[in-house]
Amino acid sequence: MSKVAFVLHFEFDPLDHFVVVARGILEKEGYEVWVGAQADREHNTEEEVTIVEKAIATSELVVTFGGDGTFIYGARIGTPLGIPILGINMGRLGFMTCANLQDAPEAMRAWLKGNVSVEELSVMDVVVDGVKSLAINDMALVKDVKKNMIQIEAALDGEEAGVFHADGALVSTPTGSTAYNASAWGPIVDPRANCLIFNPLLAHNLASRALVVPGDTNIELMVNEPVYVSLDGAQWFDLKAHAIVSCHMSQMKLKMVRVPGSIKFYQQLREKLTWGRPLVREGRKN
Repeated sequence: MSKVAFVLHFEFDPLDHFVVVARGILEKEGYEVWVGAQADREHNTEEEVTIVEKAIATSELVVTFGGDGTFIYGARIGTPLGIPILGINMGRLGFMTCANLQDAPEAMRAWLKGNVSVEELSVMDVVVDGVKSLAINDMALVKDVKKNMIQIEAALDGEEAGVFHADGALVSTPTGSTAYNASAWGPIVDPRANCLIFNPLLAHNLASRALVVPGDTNIELMVNEPVYVSLDGAQWFDLKAHAIVSCHMSQMKLKMVRVPGSIKFYQQLREKLTWGRPLVREGRKN
């Protein structure tokens, strides 16, 4: 029996009307539907985490109910396995989701009919202490809040690029350009672009601006004191002084499902981030 996983934000009711209806539509067509909340090792037991990960790994589609964080949770597990992710928005922005909660049943009908599109988005491999992990949006170097600026040495494809005294640094994928990177005054990039963004965070130098580099660039960052490494704000590592974190585009792709009527990228920028929205839309005068 084919299986679909409904992954819910932990505060969301699995018996919500629209979830129940969406589930019934799939089950009527012979699908097994697993419904459960996202789980992590900080707040849940190992057994609870394993149950969710197994449910996602054995599904042909993952449907997340929540915001971008819930979508990224499903994507971090599903992307290495090539499983497509469909996001139902219940968060604040929902840049990575394609439908609102009330549209979930119709989204399931569209998927059953094959009336959907799948966008393949770039993700990033991050190597910390020899361990490779996946980042959907970004990798952030974060200093201890009690300490002063840190020194970050950056190398691009082995070539020294610069030394930055800053609060930290961010390497973002095109998909993640509208997330932490945008909040840190980095450039917004069309998610179809093949590039990475290196963004020093609160650098003590007015010339230290964010830099967009080709997608096949290997970015290496070394710090002069211990810091934290954050992947999508979901996975954390300790990075020792003088250790190197390496970021480069992954061979894997995030398969994002879009249903008919999905809000498109530039419309999202206008409506959700108010980019390019004029104070007054003036018409041409005769």
